Amino acid sequence: MTGLGVLIYVTCSVPTVYGPVLLSAHTLMLLALAVLVPLLLVLGAPLQLLCLTVPRRTDGSRGPREWLDAARPALSAPARTAAILAVSLGLVYYTPLFRLVLEYWLVHQAANLYFLAVGFCFMTAVLGPGAGRPIPRGARIRTAAVLAAALLVWAVVLAAGVLPVLEPDWFIDMARTWGPPVTMDQQLAGISVLVAGFAPMALLLTALILSRPQLAPSGPPDSPDRGRHR
Repeated sequence: MTGLGVLIYVTCSVPTVYGPVLLSAHTLMLLALAVLVPLLLVLGAPLQLLCLTVPRRTDGSRGPREWLDAARPALSAPARTAAILAVSLGLVYYTPLFRLVLEYWLVHQAANLYFLAVGFCFMTAVLGPGAGRPIPRGARIRTAAVLAAALLVWAVVLAAGVLPVLEPDWFIDMARTWGPPVTMDQQLAGISVLVAGFAPMALLLTALILSRPQLAPSGPPDSPDRGRHR
């Protein structure tokens, strides 16, 4: 429920309202959708609940279980989904795609949905039991560490103000008379990345390091017994 509450706040309140005019609000919104909200949602184990309560269909049609089986490869590759997430953030903020996200509501919503889905796949791959062969604990830790380090570097770069202002034609020409100046706001975006991106990843990494190694599952990948022996 906490994840759903944060999701509603991020998409229906201050971050979304001020996202088109303040980069700090936009990065807070997008990093929360890509990292914080997926982490909270996956901790609620919705896919495990679905596997335990929804049977497979026997009439040849596709239901929730069949679609989940089709998505298992994406839910069991933490390194790949982490790379996709990091590259996607770079493409959104440092290519002309960012202007489209700021200017068009449909593109904005599509970007939100995309990052929420990619973040959910990443968190499921890192925290879930995995499909088929279990993902080694060391691989999960290394993947989380690399993504956390990338977010930390990006946050420091933004906060230091070493890069040019993003989308100056949009943010500067807006000529708003309230809030921080454009250059300071883009430095504050570094704090947003720290709060909504790096901090959740650091907590996740700490939990992975301190957790005890999992025992091998005793059942098939989709068995209710899978993942109980932890």
